[in-house]
Amino acid sequence: MKQIGCRNLAQADHDPISQWMDGVVGGVVLAGVVVAGFVDRALACLRHRARFTMLATSVVAVLLLAGCSSPTTLYYTLSAPPAGQPVAMQSTGSSTPVAYRINSVTIPAQVDDTSLVVRQSPDQLMVLTFDRWTAPLSDQLRDALSQALTREMGVPPLQNLASNPTGPGQRSVSQVSVDVQRFDLLPGQAALLDVAWQVDVPGQTRQSGQSLTCYSELRTAAAPGVAPLVAAQQSNVLKLAGQIGQALSSATVSDARCF
Repeated sequence: MKQIGCRNLAQADHDPISQWMDGVVGGVVLAGVVVAGFVDRALACLRHRARFTMLATSVVAVLLLAGCSSPTTLYYTLSAPPAGQPVAMQSTGSSTPVAYRINSVTIPAQVDDTSLVVRQSPDQLMVLTFDRWTAPLSDQLRDALSQALTREMGVPPLQNLASNPTGPGQRSVSQVSVDVQRFDLLPGQAALLDVAWQVDVPGQTRQSGQSLTCYSELRTAAAPGVAPLVAAQQSNVLKLAGQIGQALSSATVSDARCF
């Protein structure tokens, strides 16, 4: 058997091919270590980004929900809050109350809605989506007049009761008709109410009855905001009720053009 000497062994250990292979293996190992470290850092970065993305998404979602929530709808009425004591029968000069009925109330179609309508310019109206009447405006005005006249006359209108005389000396029920010509809410300026109205007061006979037709132009200044506009129009309704009350009790009216 052929023996390999020490010199041959040394030559074998320094064989170029072996050295190249050792270098390749070492490089692969080193590259693996580097790649593994890079992958770990990349995964950590991705996890951090994922947490940040989830947090940012949650914040954006909360902001969107807050921004998309609907404003609160506010409801208004034309009936003014009661103040003081009623002036029952003070203007009649008699202990006998006047019987009357609100026969009809008409409102311009462009504002007869449950939403408040304000005037922006002479030829432009704006509907306030989130500011509403508690009922259609024509019903609102009828109810407000009914309450205001109750305070003026001492008795409510007899809307659903029999109106024919029941015996000698009994009077029929007076009839009140209201036709609104203008119902304007001018933001930051005033509330306007122009009304043609009529009171039919029956007498003991058909010939002795009286009919009074009047035209009222009512204006009340209003501060900025929807609530002040409504309060100003409530004041106009109270003024109108006062004029109608005068006509019912004495057939004379101040502050209105009658014929």
